[in-house]
Amino acid sequence: MTIPATIELDRQKALEWLNKGATPTDTVRRILSFKGVLYLKHLLRGVKLGLFDETAAMQKFTTWSAEHEEHIKRRQQKAMDERKARRRVGSAAPRKVAEPKAETSAPEANNAEGSEA
Repeated sequence: MTIPATIELDRQKALEWLNKGATPTDTVRRILSFKGVLYLKHLLRGVKLGLFDETAAMQKFTTWSAEHEEHIKRRQQKAMDERKARRRVGSAAPRKVAEPKAETSAPEANNAEGSEA
């Protein structure tokens, strides 16, 4: 397992799938959003509406993708640093020796033989 999760996705096939009218589940929607497929779909819709040309849309996506990859690398580095810090703390800290549990006496059962109503 990696932090964040490593996901391999063919953006073009996912985009075609969405353009055919597929409705992703919440989980798939989050994955598509994480990988930028939904953003790319949004940009291409802007091209169809004439808000900007395809070159501008691809430039925006490329910029977003580079920033996203940098963010992922920072998260991975942070997770790796935290793991290393935990290992250092764990090896430097004295190990606690398990102490034997003190035996406790069971509560005395009420003797019903001697009490009659």
